[in-house]
Amino acid sequence: MWLQELSERWQHWWSNLRGDNSQRTPNLTTLFDRIGIVPVRTDLYLLAMRHRSCSIVGEEGEKLNNERLEFLGDAVLEASICTYLYQLHPTWDEGELSKCKSSLVSRPVNNEVGRRLHLERYIIMVPSALDNSVDIYGNTVEALIGAIYLDQGYARTQEFVRDFILPTYRDMQAHTVASIQNYKSELIEWVQKHHLSHEFRLEEHEMAPHDHFIYSVWIDGKPVGRGAGSSKKRAQQEAARDTLKLLQQAYSAIQSHGG
Repeated sequence: MWLQELSERWQHWWSNLRGDNSQRTPNLTTLFDRIGIVPVRTDLYLLAMRHRSCSIVGEEGEKLNNERLEFLGDAVLEASICTYLYQLHPTWDEGELSKCKSSLVSRPVNNEVGRRLHLERYIIMVPSALDNSVDIYGNTVEALIGAIYLDQGYARTQEFVRDFILPTYRDMQAHTVASIQNYKSELIEWVQKHHLSHEFRLEEHEMAPHDHFIYSVWIDGKPVGRGAGSSKKRAQQEAARDTLKLLQQAYSAIQSHGG
């Protein structure tokens, strides 16, 4: 995924190097086709694409950018996800619903939706904006949701969430689970082969402003690798990967010394 992100940044930098104007008015036709919308008020979508780095002044002297639409879109997205989960899981209690909602309404998911929609083609921003924060993708997705809500209504917004947010979340979860199983299974296979014990120990857990876990891997009672993530599984994945890397380095050093 980081290669894709790097490629997008390079393309954006190159387009600006050629002299493209950051204050241009983007043609949103392909975006409308992609998301299946016939706009009534195109101005809302153009405003959704305007990053604060390219704010303009309105008739009343107010600063115009996509931040107000982002604020609205964030609330509409959360309401849409809550409605979806409430209807899909009638037996879940409030805690289960809240936990799942937090996973679905997240910056990584929104950022990936923005990448899949190629929003860098439409966002009005200064050349350095994307280099400073990849969250521009997610912020713009929320602003786009706000624009859809004002232009098309709540029901159409729910369709957008169903067609783009939910599939992206499922794809990311599937990728994460596959990676976790891969690293952990490799590590378990290695320690079993060498008749060693292993343990994942929780070193730190911060809950505010977002969940953050740090795990360490202990082999035969000695700490080896560490990893951090927004969930226990992600942190354990990183810890397992770090451990495997260190074990490989140690093996290479022994082989080199022996040679």
